[in-house]
Amino acid sequence: MLLIHPDNLPDTIPQAFAAVAHEATDKIALQTKQGDTYRQYSYREVLKQVQALAGGLLDMGLRPGERVAIVAENRPEWAITYLGIVTAGGTAVPLDIQIPPAELAVVLAESESRIVVASAQTLPLIATPPADLPVVSMDTQVEPSRLTLHGLILQGLHKSLVQVHTKPDDVASLVYTSGTTKRPKGVLLTHQNLIANAKAMMSSGLAGPEDNFLVMLPLHHTYPFMIAFLVPLLLGARMTFLQSLKPPDLVQCLRETDITMLIGVPQVFALIRRAIFDELGRRPRWVRLALSVLLSLSGVLRKHTAWNVGRAFFAPLHKQFGASLRLLCSGGAKLDPQVAKDLTRLGFTILEGYGLTETSPVVTFTPLGRTKIGSVGPPLSNVEIRIISPDESGIGEVAVRGPSVMKGYDRNPEATGQAIREGWFHTGDLGYLDRERYLFVTGRLKELIVTPGGKNIVPEELEAEYQVSPAIKELCLIGMKQEGQEGETLHAVVVPNLDYLRAHQVLDVPALLKDELRKAALSLPPYKRILGVTFVTEPLPRTRLGKIQRHLVKARLQPGFTGPSPKPELSEQDRELLATDTAQQVFSTLASMLPAERDITLEHHLDLDLGLDSLRQVELLVALERQFGPLQDTLGVEVATVRELIDKLRSLKREQPEVQEEQLPWRDILQTPPPSAVIEALHAQPSWSDRLATKVGIAVMEGIFRIFFRLTVRGQTHIPAKEAFLLAANHASFLDPFFILTSVPRSVCARLFSLGWEPYFRSTFTAWIARVGHVIRLGPKTPLVIVLRTSAAVVRDGKCLLIFPEGQRSLDGHLLPFKKGVGVLACELGVPVIPVHIQGSYEAWPPEAGLPRPSPITVHFGNSLTITSSMITQWREQGEDPHEAAASLIREAVVYLSDAPED
Repeated sequence: MLLIHPDNLPDTIPQAFAAVAHEATDKIALQTKQGDTYRQYSYREVLKQVQALAGGLLDMGLRPGERVAIVAENRPEWAITYLGIVTAGGTAVPLDIQIPPAELAVVLAESESRIVVASAQTLPLIATPPADLPVVSMDTQVEPSRLTLHGLILQGLHKSLVQVHTKPDDVASLVYTSGTTKRPKGVLLTHQNLIANAKAMMSSGLAGPEDNFLVMLPLHHTYPFMIAFLVPLLLGARMTFLQSLKPPDLVQCLRETDITMLIGVPQVFALIRRAIFDELGRRPRWVRLALSVLLSLSGVLRKHTAWNVGRAFFAPLHKQFGASLRLLCSGGAKLDPQVAKDLTRLGFTILEGYGLTETSPVVTFTPLGRTKIGSVGPPLSNVEIRIISPDESGIGEVAVRGPSVMKGYDRNPEATGQAIREGWFHTGDLGYLDRERYLFVTGRLKELIVTPGGKNIVPEELEAEYQVSPAIKELCLIGMKQEGQEGETLHAVVVPNLDYLRAHQVLDVPALLKDELRKAALSLPPYKRILGVTFVTEPLPRTRLGKIQRHLVKARLQPGFTGPSPKPELSEQDRELLATDTAQQVFSTLASMLPAERDITLEHHLDLDLGLDSLRQVELLVALERQFGPLQDTLGVEVATVRELIDKLRSLKREQPEVQEEQLPWRDILQTPPPSAVIEALHAQPSWSDRLATKVGIAVMEGIFRIFFRLTVRGQTHIPAKEAFLLAANHASFLDPFFILTSVPRSVCARLFSLGWEPYFRSTFTAWIARVGHVIRLGPKTPLVIVLRTSAAVVRDGKCLLIFPEGQRSLDGHLLPFKKGVGVLACELGVPVIPVHIQGSYEAWPPEAGLPRPSPITVHFGNSLTITSSMITQWREQGEDPHEAAASLIREAVVYLSDAPED
């Protein structure tokens, strides 16, 4: 039962808090851990210190309406400071302690703060405050001349009680927005704004005086300020301040203080969910199966009966988080529906809300017992929502009206007029309302991507479709302008999960990640497919509440971008490592392979940061072998960063002969035999049953293709009868290898080999197909040097090799750039290369189609190309890489075939 009904609370924060404090005198209001115990403050004690601090501030000359900045981490003194400021009639200016000192100085000046209150931790941030700005410390362990909060409170205790008449329309908080490309705007929130929002939240019945709220999000943000500070304060509930956000400290605090309300952002709950499921994934298979059944049963029962059996099914888990924990409240950014679903099935109750700083902040919140996963809930009782200019799906800009909408932007009437029109605050968010008035937020209006075809893409909504692979840690979608073209194409910035990739020994990280993105795109319409990818190893820039700062992500892709932050200072251990001969030789070798201006650090990823693709890493391996002696071909799988490479080489303890400056011997690399298993497979005599199966299979496929796809073959006479050669073909469908296999002469089939992506050939049947079809399987764990040596061995053995130089299927049917590997083979082996163009295979089986469909297919074999030594010499004289030039030449031959006349 509430101590004071919300309708009976005064409309200013000082009066409302005083009324509650007189009802909850001996109840604990605030607590924080100090050593092994908790320092606790009763409502009586907090009220006494607040009124005394207000007196001390007035003695400093603070006048009603003047501003006092708070620059401090979460702690009970933060709460007392805020209440003291507004009790003295002032306006509190809560500031982010993570903004740079120079920017902080600007904000302090622009806010016209008369006083700033800081902690010992944040005092260095304001070492040079604006002139005549008094700085008050929350801590007493400072220089004797420093003003302290404790001193002001003692000073105020000797004064009579503060009697400042505060009006509901007076500004209580000046809050600066974040996450925009321009200078943050100051939002003016009145006592009436904040109290109205708090009253609506209290009336929802989510919490009461018996609850204990965990305060871990920074209180300068209005979301935690409202949900974890003002609401519990006016309920007469308890607030527990957590100084450490380390998972063990969080779990310990939840247990030992009987937390009932955990206020967090989506990232917090995603981490909790991941930690739980990672632990479940380490259990034996039969246990995982049983847990999966229990999860499904729990989800079904809770959805249809509201019976939360998950707390019983997973009781040990709930015991770890504390038996008292009853609500998880998410806000500040969009909650992943899968995270909400999984936590709900585990027996947790997670509620989601939506709001903005300008709305004090809560606009909607999920009611207890009536959750809709994916929705942020219906509007609060005193809030109205309407959708501006909805499209055919009902999606438009969300507009809000009600008593919690801000007074305006500080000294910016133009921006205020743009935001508040005819009484409605235009949020800039896109969303829709369902029949029960539940709001679904789909993205930001200014982040909407309009494709060249006029289709609208909401990136935040689509990101969840792509970020399904455990190999992807973070993903951000942005629109990229194309020269001479209207609209924007879809581009992804991907942060790989390096721990996962390292554990699975993935060698070609970009290839695997692009393959994962392609798989995700198969179920999406063509206009929602990613057309460009950039890989980065640094975390994506986010606000303190976890929202991706899309404009900063986009800035990373602009020419001249030098990085988000200066390089961290090296530790003593790193300096010692860099001074070793091994490190010096590695850095020297890398520098010789990279542009002169390219910076190299220990943490740089060889591929993603330095741009050393698989072929370049083979060249690096060969260069290092000259200095450290023979190295294993699998070295590229075992190391990912410069630091790991140095550590691995140091552990080998090889002798270090002098570096020889000469061209990397690709011919020598390819002369080295592949693993014995490959040699055996090349020379293995197929059984009579395999030979029969191959002949029958090809005959059957040819018949089906002639009838179903009206298969036409052109230029078959260009295929050598006995000579070894390379077939280089475009790739737009899974059927491409079979189209070629049935198009070459029968005499060639028996000696035609191809390279195949190993994950496609793991089942018993597909493994048999690979064997009888002469498919050399390669995958993410196969070093590229082994692939190239295997390819060379096939050709040197007098056989033929089919390769798809694009390295992947085309998602739109257009020819992709050719990988350098085909140029290496063509230059170093000196065998004919026959270009092949397959027309119609994309139409026959596009990526989004579940099954093939009838479409005419033409397989066109072109005139053979042979890369001669004179061509290689000429390319080198022109400053070109012969291997890249050869790859381009072969691609041009394939392009020519797409429009070539009949033979």
